[in-house]
Amino acid sequence: VAVYGAANTIGPLVGGYLTDHWGWQWVFWICVPIAAVAALLTRIAVPNTRAPAAPPWHPGWVLVAAVGLGVTVYGVQRLPFAPGLGAVVGMAGAVVVIVFLRAQRRLRDPLLRVDLFGDRGFSAAVGTIIVSAGVTLGAIYLTSLHLQNDRGWSASATGLVLLWQAIATTVG
Repeated sequence: VAVYGAANTIGPLVGGYLTDHWGWQWVFWICVPIAAVAALLTRIAVPNTRAPAAPPWHPGWVLVAAVGLGVTVYGVQRLPFAPGLGAVVGMAGAVVVIVFLRAQRRLRDPLLRVDLFGDRGFSAAVGTIIVSAGVTLGAIYLTSLHLQNDRGWSASATGLVLLWQAIATTVG
């Protein structure tokens, strides 16, 4: 959560500066060197905890999970514009996700250990993280839209305003 908060601190500031000076595309290009540094630091600092034998790879189930999540998200995104279509597409995606989850329970070496969600503490922690991250991202998104579109602020000025929320998340 501290890394998430730190990224929320740095992201709006750097993203605002890049957007104001070089265009919005640069918020994606800046990720390339950051990812390279993160990969290097991971290689150096994270100990090897591999299992003695590699678990089997299930590319078909990876595809099923990706399709289910993608279709569900697409359906939810369509809800404001085409409620009927969005609901049908979202439900179809949810059905695919349910098929994936049920299949994972039966596999000897699943991609996702669904049984972990039977632990109330684990489920509560995951639920809390999902809800708090969703609320935080929604608030950041709507606040930045309001400040830039309605108030006419620059991306850099908006990043400075959002800085305090991110610092609070990092410290918390």
